[in-house]
Amino acid sequence: AQFRRGCVRLDEGLRALGVRSLPSATNFVTAHFGDAVRAQRIEEALAAQGILVRGLKGYAMPECLRITAGSDEQVERVLGALAALV
Repeated sequence: AQFRRGCVRLDEGLRALGVRSLPSATNFVTAHFGDAVRAQRIEEALAAQGILVRGLKGYAMPECLRITAGSDEQVERVLGALAALV
């Protein structure tokens, strides 16, 4: 399925950027950015570019962001934006 391919690509791209992610069997990847301040900064910077991800403070994971897998173009756009931020 499209989302599975997107999750695999997100995971590979995050690893290439030095960002850990949790295994996923869903349509999103949970990316671990090391600390809450960094995750918040990245979430805000992505939002400023029109890329919406979900912070996971409410799940006691403030250092993580949930990134939903979209089309190939969307995944590459997220990874390109992250490359400039991490």
